[in-house]
Amino acid sequence: RLMLASGSGAQPGSRVFYTDLQLPLSGTDSVAGRSIVVHGASGGAARLACASLKEQVARRARVLLSMAGVSGSVEFEQSYAGSPTKVTVDVAGLTQRIGGWHVHMYPLPEPEEAGG
Repeated sequence: RLMLASGSGAQPGSRVFYTDLQLPLSGTDSVAGRSIVVHGASGGAARLACASLKEQVARRARVLLSMAGVSGSVEFEQSYAGSPTKVTVDVAGLTQRIGGWHVHMYPLPEPEEAGG
């Protein structure tokens, strides 16, 4: 049984964040596909809200850089559609401070195959 903010007296409209190592999203004990029910504060109180827990697929895009002595990677990750995007930049070999970066609308053309 999951107790959210048990004994904390969370106020209406408040948010509570925590980490629980006993709520896996994969394996035989996964909570994905189950449901969550939120009850009022008093024991046996009526349901305030309930919904099914649906597994969300993380979205990732990664680029490997290698040009003129500059190498590394830039990775973009979203936990679910519409969530904030986490960007991780790991670049080495820069000889000057960068002035910024941006994403282009179209991908670069693929290099032509050898002998083609």
